[in-house]
Formats: sequence, C-alpha cells, structure tokens
Amino acid sequence: VALVLPAVSFSQMLLFFGIYEETLDAISTFDYVYLFPLMFGVLIGTVLLSKALSAALQSYKDQTYSFVFGFVIMSLIDILTM
Repeated sequence: VALVLPAVSFSQMLLFFGIYEETLDAISTFDYVYLFPLMFGVLIGTVLLSKALSAALQSYKDQTYSFVFGFVIMSLIDILTM
C-alpha cells in the first residue's frame, strides 16, 4: 500500500504492523532471513495493489479517487495530531 498510494509511507506501515524497530535492526545487521520475505511481500503487494487500483479506476473512477483522497486526508490528520 505504502508504495502505491500517496500519503502512506513505508515507515507508517511498519509502525502500524509493529515491526518498525525490528526491521531497522534487520537492516542494520543485514539480516537477510528477515529482509528477503519482507521484500518479497512488498514486491507482491505492490504489484497486486497497483493492478487492483487500475481495475478499480476503470470501473469505479469517482469512488476510487475518493478512496485515495481519504488516505491523503487521514495521513494529514495523523501528521497534524503528532
């Protein structure tokens, strides 16, 4: 989601799932056993979500734009309340 939708960062997703610190540790120690499945999931998720959004834009253009705009607004609210 973080790589496809605006206003959603990869760091926010890691924080949401509670794996931000663990991922930072894995990056700093080059823990490939942890990082490869994460990277694979990011790749597959990015491809699938981009295809789903493309299909949704073709069939439900206004609703899809509203959905994406909702992410942007909620991200702004999240930033302002920090």
